[in-house]
Amino acid sequence: MNVTIISCFDVYDNRVELLRKSFCAWGYQVTVLIPNFRHMEKCTRGQCPEGFEMLPVVPYYSKFSPARIWSHLLFQGCNGAGAESPAGYAVGAGAAELPGKRGGAV
Repeated sequence: MNVTIISCFDVYDNRVELLRKSFCAWGYQVTVLIPNFRHMEKCTRGQCPEGFEMLPVVPYYSKFSPARIWSHLLFQGCNGAGAESPAGYAVGAGAAELPGKRGGAV
């Protein structure tokens, strides 16, 4: 079974890595999608963490700005029904629910 983890902020990389390792240990094929922009430093990421895929995003340079809202809307695919990320992954509302190991939602 496949799992896709989408994280829009680099500050959560450690937590996302723990999730990725857990799902891998349970036998899932895991894809982690992250932006190529560092939220705290307001700059482009230099390296992609191992096991992650970087997606291009619109940079922004203020924590409270229309550019930031626009960047996040484009990242999550809110530009229309059936939207896809730049890498071709379906994102946003309507994503399928992942069944858990015991039959429940994760």
